[in-house]
Amino acid sequence: MKKSLRKTRKIKKMIVHEKQPIFGHFVEGIIILSSFIVALITAVCSILGKFDAFQTISTTMLSFLCSEYIGHSFLLKSKYFRAKKDYSLIEQANDWTGKLYEMNEYCKSIIENSHGSQDLFVTSCKKNIENLHYILQMAARDEKIEISSEYIVNSVGVFDALNVSEDKIVELTFPIDQVQDGVLLTAEDKKFFETAYKMVQNGCVQKIKVLLILGNESFISDRRLDALCKFYDSNDGFEGKYISKVDFVKACESNMISSAQLDFGIYGPRMLFKVEAYEPYKGVYTKNEAEVQRYRKLFEEMWNFASMTHDLPGVDESNPSYSKPVTITELFQSLSNQIANSSGEMLETQQNKIKKDSPGTNE
Repeated sequence: MKKSLRKTRKIKKMIVHEKQPIFGHFVEGIIILSSFIVALITAVCSILGKFDAFQTISTTMLSFLCSEYIGHSFLLKSKYFRAKKDYSLIEQANDWTGKLYEMNEYCKSIIENSHGSQDLFVTSCKKNIENLHYILQMAARDEKIEISSEYIVNSVGVFDALNVSEDKIVELTFPIDQVQDGVLLTAEDKKFFETAYKMVQNGCVQKIKVLLILGNESFISDRRLDALCKFYDSNDGFEGKYISKVDFVKACESNMISSAQLDFGIYGPRMLFKVEAYEPYKGVYTKNEAEVQRYRKLFEEMWNFASMTHDLPGVDESNPSYSKPVTITELFQSLSNQIANSSGEMLETQQNKIKKDSPGTNE
């Protein structure tokens, strides 16, 4: 086992660079030809300028050498940056290869120490390897990956999808089947919301569009949504609208999209996240561009459908407390206060009921 681990370390250190001799020779040939043309033009100009033979030859050679120097400087810089990118990719691939090699050696050791065909170690490890194979296959072939907990581990990772596009706009749906105290106060929601807020503040995201899908349009006047609406309205990097669930479900059906997956997020043209279930939680990321575009078309179609989609209630500018953008801390504090106030009211109601039902209570 120690010998195999030493081999693994050697594999991790081994970096193989892909060479492209044909392309390199072609570029070098272009540089030489360009330098020769520059030198020829310099020679002609020197002759026309009535330089003597020494001056003409010196000027021509210097112009040729300068052109070669400038051309090869650009070539070397381009090769350096390309090699740096290739090195990073190959280093990561080699790291994975090293881990896979280690896994192979571990599997051999487990099988050699097996107590039989149904050995607990063998069957358990085999199951986990099959699961890993399925995950890698889905990610590479189908461009999908499933998760069982939302954003809590790597909430920043999904925003990396914006690096491959100039389009830095995130589009999110937010289904609300019933209004509850402290909406957005789960650990997963807070983690994602904090990350999204920082991304906007840092300029990594141009805008986050949020479409509230309400089980009943009357929810929008519920005071428990006030803090959320004020946050979206007062921050430049956020924009919010709302639509009734009935209308959005009809739009899904007309666009051949499952109405069971109303909770989704679009991160540029190359990343889509869909919530498939809440209990237990299950979500799917996909890089399939055709599927991303289908969901994006649906979102933008409904976002711009003025007769169905409406702006969120804005900030009351006459109220000094809302004259500035609502911060993420203020939003969470307001939502926490809702829970505290609701709990206090419930406790007071129960105490009053107990007093009323108690014998001997004076009326």
